[in-house]
Amino acid sequence: MKNYFKGLCLAYGIKYTNCNPLDHLVSRCTEFISQKLDSDLSKTILKQTGSNFKKYNMIRNKKYYAHDIMIF
Repeated sequence: MKNYFKGLCLAYGIKYTNCNPLDHLVSRCTEFISQKLDSDLSKTILKQTGSNFKKYNMIRNKKYYAHDIMIF
């Protein structure tokens, strides 16, 4: 997904760095696309998508059992 959103950023001239997390790339794309939409519902859906990616990323990085877990 990160490569997909990097590709969108490149295609539309949206600035980003390689160290930006996925949710940041989604947010940048959302800001760009939102400027071209008239529908408030579409804007809300796009913003929620970025929020969902951020939540999944937190789970993947901190709650995934492949990482060391301290149970004390």
